[in-house]
Amino acid sequence: MVLDPLQGPLDRMIDYMSVAQRINEVIRERLQQTTASRRAKGRPGGGQPGKQHSSLNRAVVVAAVGALEAFNENLALTAQPLDPQATPPAAWYHIDGGNGMVQTPSPYNLRKLYWTFFRYDPTPDWDLAVQVHLPS
Repeated sequence: MVLDPLQGPLDRMIDYMSVAQRINEVIRERLQQTTASRRAKGRPGGGQPGKQHSSLNRAVVVAAVGALEAFNENLALTAQPLDPQATPPAAWYHIDGGNGMVQTPSPYNLRKLYWTFFRYDPTPDWDLAVQVHLPS
């Protein structure tokens, strides 16, 4: 079986998301510790998480956005030489790096990236599913 050449960027998405997943694990562990500590003191396990909780939640978002950026850069860089009709990048038009197109991967920037190189607007094909796993 021959894999599609674009399978590589999809497979690497797991690696890109690993930082966000590890931060999420830390959040779950801290919540479990807080619950256990409260129960040991005779209080219900629930209640307001510590102040660090909101910072860790933000860190998950930042890491996930970084993963989205890395995935789209990798996908565009992998697809560009495979598409004979793709617009070659100009010297000043970088996909990746410090001046890359998706340093802030907004829908506008991603749409612009794919339109510029492939004359493709991905927004009608986007389908996002968010899944939350609550600790048991």
